[in-house]
Amino acid sequence: MAPTKAQTINVDIYRELRRIADYLARLRDEIGALQPAQLHQVHLPVAGKELAAVVQATEVATNGIMEHAETVISAEIRDLAAYKAFVNARMLGMMEACSFQDLTGQRIARVREALKHIEQRIARFAAAIRPADADESGSTAVEPKPEVNKKRLSQAEIDQLLG
Repeated sequence: MAPTKAQTINVDIYRELRRIADYLARLRDEIGALQPAQLHQVHLPVAGKELAAVVQATEVATNGIMEHAETVISAEIRDLAAYKAFVNARMLGMMEACSFQDLTGQRIARVREALKHIEQRIARFAAAIRPADADESGSTAVEPKPEVNKKRLSQAEIDQLLG
């Protein structure tokens, strides 16, 4: 016995609701995997603190280098040996101040890792919410199906369909 049109429609509705339920379950899992509290409470604050430390280290180093350079420029030492020792000491101070680059490089690497982590999670979330039949731009090539029945199902009917 061939299924009636109503039975076919019910099966189609059931399949579509099953797809929606599966999609929502995947979406829920992806949102859970995002761990928005962790992103907000850990990764972003760490990145902000690291960048603030980079700014501070750069400022301290720059000020130190400028102070040493100004001291050398304004020095009025007549004895060549004393002047050479004076300049050597200031140049050593400038070189020490330049060591900030290594520390700031490490801090910037940590910020990059935090941002990469956030980017990966957002990309996974975006992929999860893109419909399966969407192209790279997110648009769907398939035309939407016309509604078969505009009757709204009750929660009990939906529960029964999803069984």
